[in-house]
Amino acid sequence: KCDVIGEYYQFWWRITSGGPVNYHRYPTSIVELDAATGEVHIEETNETVLGSAGHALELKSKGKYTVNLKVILIEKHQGCYQHLKNVIQTKWKNINIDEAEKPISENTSNIYLFNLDFNEAIEQVNKIDLGNSLFFFDPLRNVTYQSIEKVAKGRLITPFKTGTEFMLFIFTSD
Repeated sequence: KCDVIGEYYQFWWRITSGGPVNYHRYPTSIVELDAATGEVHIEETNETVLGSAGHALELKSKGKYTVNLKVILIEKHQGCYQHLKNVIQTKWKNINIDEAEKPISENTSNIYLFNLDFNEAIEQVNKIDLGNSLFFFDPLRNVTYQSIEKVAKGRLITPFKTGTEFMLFIFTSD
């Protein structure tokens, strides 16, 4: 799952940013709800790989021409949020966490970290000029329709409005 998401993020960004012909100048954003920890430990193989939030940060911090890409990571669980910050400090030393946690009007990094519940986080996200956006829903158990609808109502104002994609991860034990 994580590798597929990482590849998709790069593919999506290359297209929606305008590509190399346009110098990737179009504003884009990846908004992760339930961003978790940035990495995933796989017990069976005893390896640690980037999670979806980690792939978004990797694209932003190591990609060329990503100045117009915003990465917005939202995690409500305090322990996961703290772990995410620890992973950022270890893997991406060029990302300033203090800057990423600043109020939107003071943040100049285009990386936003929110330790808020969904409704509070969406209020904050709505204050950011997102451009073409990918909203990734990856909660531990399920995605509520109300959450998707709240984002959609704020982003899809007319029937033919483009610029917003939704990615849902749904896990079943079957």
